[in-house]
Amino acid sequence: MPLSHDEREPQPQDPIHHVVLAVAEIDGPQPDRVDELLNPGPVLRRCGEEHVGPVVAEPRVGEVFHTQPDAGRLLGRSLLTLANAITVVAPVAADWNDSHIFNERWPAHARFHGVTALAMATTLSAVNIWSVWSGASDRSTARFFAAAVPVAYWAPFFLAALVPGTAVDDPPNPVPRLAGVPANLLGAAATTATAAAGWLIDRRSAVVPDR
Repeated sequence: MPLSHDEREPQPQDPIHHVVLAVAEIDGPQPDRVDELLNPGPVLRRCGEEHVGPVVAEPRVGEVFHTQPDAGRLLGRSLLTLANAITVVAPVAADWNDSHIFNERWPAHARFHGVTALAMATTLSAVNIWSVWSGASDRSTARFFAAAVPVAYWAPFFLAALVPGTAVDDPPNPVPRLAGVPANLLGAAATTATAAAGWLIDRRSAVVPDR
């Protein structure tokens, strides 16, 4: 003979049930609210396990991501932004004139490549600035490309100067010098260092190594 509802053995309840029911008694009868609190979300099955409630993104092994931006995070993003902003503005300011793009001594095809190089650097750096601040992409990926693009643009200045037949400037458009060092090489070094520092600071602010 089946047992009646009152005769059934009581089922053990999670402590949270007692808390919810106590709150419900204080606030008055609110069946919908009680049901919502007792059942916070759909049951999600993943790899044979059950998870109740919203799924929270888990950090990678060995990394802890801060939920609030701190001083290190802000400084790192600011340095990466500065490096990419320089990569947008400085080449256009230096090359979009008669020293490069409109230099009558340059062959037409050389000017063509000058324009494509400026367009590529401007586009990639602008996307980097957006991805660093938007939060719409993976943080480590955004950080990597925000540092890689400025470094890839400016670091080769030193390699190019070593190739026979190349020069950092052409008459009649000499590059200013500081202590005998061409200003474009100084700028390339500073921007490369800025991007590297931004990458390092942002990475250290986002990651706590395993101990």
